[in-house]
Amino acid sequence: MRTAQRPLDILVADDDPLVAGYFCDLFTTMGHRPVRVGDGQAAVDRALGTRFDLLLMDVEMPRKDGVAACLEILARQPRSVIIMITGSDRALEHVLVAGAKAVLHKPVSTRTLRETIALSLGSST
Repeated sequence: MRTAQRPLDILVADDDPLVAGYFCDLFTTMGHRPVRVGDGQAAVDRALGTRFDLLLMDVEMPRKDGVAACLEILARQPRSVIIMITGSDRALEHVLVAGAKAVLHKPVSTRTLRETIALSLGSST
């Protein structure tokens, strides 16, 4: 159940510990190396201090929402690959304008996640 030819370093940013834990467990099962943060500012700080292959970021988080975090990261690291996740439709336009490669709706199936990662990174599953 791998999504890439090599293990990926993935930043998981979600303020819900259950959701973040789910994605971290799933990525670990896929053979990747997830790192978890609980808010948008922590995502920016961690992303700018470490090179990640992929960032999975919730849209609605404390301290800095996912859209603002995405904009800040991409302004300083334009090659970053960011996939946003949301349980709401209200922020979709803002997310895509912010430069995210994709937006996924919670709950996210394993298959959809693998396909989205492959498309976002330009690789096959």
